[in-house]
Amino acid sequence: APLRRVPLSLERLVRGAAERFRPAFRQAGIALALEAAGADLWADGDWDMLDRVLDNVLSNALKFTPAGGRVTVTLGPADGGAAEIRVEDTGVGIPEEARERVFERFYRVDKARSRAHGGSGLGLSIAREIVERHGGTIRAEGRPGGGTAIVIRLPAVSKAGGAPEAGREASTWPG
Repeated sequence: APLRRVPLSLERLVRGAAERFRPAFRQAGIALALEAAGADLWADGDWDMLDRVLDNVLSNALKFTPAGGRVTVTLGPADGGAAEIRVEDTGVGIPEEARERVFERFYRVDKARSRAHGGSGLGLSIAREIVERHGGTIRAEGRPGGGTAIVIRLPAVSKAGGAPEAGREASTWPG
């Protein structure tokens, strides 16, 4: 399906997804933190498709982080005029040799764990396809001390659309 691209506030997108998941995280005993203050970052994107990416990544963080753990969602500027969304968890982690393979269709890090948690094994491959159709990248990183960071980079645009002006300082987001 073609993307329905419009200039959208990444802060609103990320905040909306985090708030939708907050009750499930609370019920699971996992702390959910959002660090997007002052991140007035916009992308030319399809809201529903990018929301689906965040749903998948947050759902995985919820599944694979034990009670007492923490998930932190961070939005900020990145090199090259990009916006970066990081979803970091203190969960079971992904072995280094599997960090690229988790984006393949049907690939599972641990077959037994996958049966316990359900899912089709398609989520991250679909997420990668959506992010790449937006001109971005998505990757998995290990975290010191365990856990995983999923890092999504998207080309940033000005609120009116198009690339932001060179040297423009990010304004603070009210609220």
